[in-house]
Amino acid sequence: MTGVPGRRAAGAVHSRLPPEPLLPVTSHARSETTQRHRERAVERGLRPEAFRRLGRTGLEVSRVGFGGYRIADGIEEHERALRRALEAGVNLIDTSTNYADGASERLVGRVLGDEAVERDEIVVVSKAGYVQGTNLERARARIEEGRAWPDMVEFSEGCWHCLHPDFLDEQLAGSLERLQLDRLDVYLLHNPEYFLADARRRRPEEPVEELRARFDERLLRAFAALERAAEDGRLSWYGVSSNNFGGAPGAAETTSITRMHELALEAARQLGRDESRLAVVQMPFNLLEGGPALHRGGEGEAEDTALDAAARLGAGVLVNRPLNAFAGGRLVRLADFAPASGPAPEEAAEKVVQLEDRFRETIAPALESLPGAGSASGLFIWGHELPEAAGRFAGVEHWRQAAEQMILPRLHHALQHVELHVTGGARVEWESWREDYPPAIGALLEAIDARYREAARERNVGLVAALDPLLPEELRGESLSRKALAVAAGARGVTCVLDGMRRDEYVDDAVGLLQLPVPETNDELLGRFAAALTAG
Repeated sequence: MTGVPGRRAAGAVHSRLPPEPLLPVTSHARSETTQRHRERAVERGLRPEAFRRLGRTGLEVSRVGFGGYRIADGIEEHERALRRALEAGVNLIDTSTNYADGASERLVGRVLGDEAVERDEIVVVSKAGYVQGTNLERARARIEEGRAWPDMVEFSEGCWHCLHPDFLDEQLAGSLERLQLDRLDVYLLHNPEYFLADARRRRPEEPVEELRARFDERLLRAFAALERAAEDGRLSWYGVSSNNFGGAPGAAETTSITRMHELALEAARQLGRDESRLAVVQMPFNLLEGGPALHRGGEGEAEDTALDAAARLGAGVLVNRPLNAFAGGRLVRLADFAPASGPAPEEAAEKVVQLEDRFRETIAPALESLPGAGSASGLFIWGHELPEAAGRFAGVEHWRQAAEQMILPRLHHALQHVELHVTGGARVEWESWREDYPPAIGALLEAIDARYREAARERNVGLVAALDPLLPEELRGESLSRKALAVAAGARGVTCVLDGMRRDEYVDDAVGLLQLPVPETNDELLGRFAAALTAG
């Protein structure tokens, strides 16, 4: 979508690379090799404080890490961005079994297998717990075969969750295969609170104490499995990624770093060890969601926040969603947006409606009689639907996710369907129509995106006005996204801020932080920012 740094037009198609064989990588990150990386990066001009120690792992990692949520193997742009980030000094990559249904891990594995990449200087983090996509298909097949994974949480139609040791063992094996590693640096349980949310929904009358006891039992079994995996060399360290670290104290679904540390220690003692390998936690934290630094009293010690507890227990902290904040029921993108221009969505929709009417009149009748073709007249109805739906999305990021994950796939499927079935005289009309329709629908998507961008730009002007007086002079001229990254990175106890860098522009914006001073972020700064927003 034009006019926005780091954004692609909604109608654009990723270029794909031909598949290549992946080579096994047998090394892993170690304290001395990551220290070597840090020293070399500083020699090249990065600030010494651009790196931090990842808790008691001893690993030195960049303060900005590469978030792999929306990258996939075979997309040239994503691979180029990952390589660019590594070349700029980033040495922590975060991915998960469910990101792009495993394609995120495969891309990371492809890049790590390049002999030009110093694998033992790169800290690789992956996660397990979600049962989606291929995993969900396999889970359903196992149920039919009488081999269901135990302790499955069937949270929604398309999203289940599981932390049973049998499931985790299989997931770890799959991650290692896709990453082409024989040892993973850090493996995290991915949002275990799904169990709490599901139980509260299904059994609201269950006492919280009983619910917590069952949650602890599940965690203990999972930690024991990960301790065994560490003992046999399949992973170096493990931990938990939870959206509910730093939640309101006493809330039924708030998760506790302190309690998880106690359970991991119990799991380690079952194997005869005095210390666990739980050493990393991950949580959302940003300008508008400051709970991990502000909410006190949920970590066993009255004045501890989640970040305090992590520091006290020697856990490295990875922060996710530094630029995508949930506030007031909306997803707020903490980034700059250029002023929008061009036609309004209603104007762009007129051209699309004309083309879709033309399709129904001249092409659809020739398709209706074909077996399996379905109702061709209903294949292209975006000119009416999109303007009506455009106001229902909670911000520009929500709209873009819908465009990328739902609208464009359905559109491409419809185009391919007609391409395969249309014949005879209608074929000539189809080829002419096909030349006109994609540009028109692209213009409509861009016009809707522009409307959301303009609303986000106007809102973010107020965010910048409230934030700038609280920042060092050196940061005030930087982009809003870089300021937001700096605030997250500067919080006491935060080790590394994960940013989704699937485009070159994202990489350049994020890694610029490695060359800038990072302000000390505390509850006073976050509180003053919130007060300034309220006053404004």
